Amino acid sequence: MRDDIKGMITGASLMLCLILFFLVSCGEKRNNDLLAKAEAMESIGELDSSIVLLRTFIIKNPKHWDSRLNIARLYHEVGDFDRENIVYDRIMLSDEAPDSVFEDAWRHYTRLLSDEYKKTLKQVDSAIKMRNLETIDQFSTALWKIVGSFKKYLVDIDSRDLPYL
Repeated sequence: MRDDIKGMITGASLMLCLILFFLVSCGEKRNNDLLAKAEAMESIGELDSSIVLLRTFIIKNPKHWDSRLNIARLYHEVGDFDRENIVYDRIMLSDEAPDSVFEDAWRHYTRLLSDEYKKTLKQVDSAIKMRNLETIDQFSTALWKIVGSFKKYLVDIDSRDLPYL
């Protein structure tokens, strides 16, 4: 009788393992399907749809760093620079991001800030030529904000002990 019970428990354990394996496999397949659909939508120019699919994938797989870099790239392509900035910001503030991903995010983020800085300087130059002091004051505040954005990452870069950027 004990052998029968052991056999039933072993059979039930095996069945439970198979069910768990199936559920995990289905989850992985759904995740792979999300990535494949996102790539397909991007390839036909449906960038907004690709972003939605990648967002869903990232929610389910927050440590899939390549997807985070891809969604930031897509945000740039559709002109949503604020969201692109947020994605890079979150990557750089994460202690779990691999150094290579951090470096990539840093390069893109500094490009964004540099572009914003250059644009603001042109606007300041224009305001100076028009002698508009109120506008000059607004833009000088914007320039300090950009400089402040760089400062918050300098500590993180030093703590990572990266060989280069």
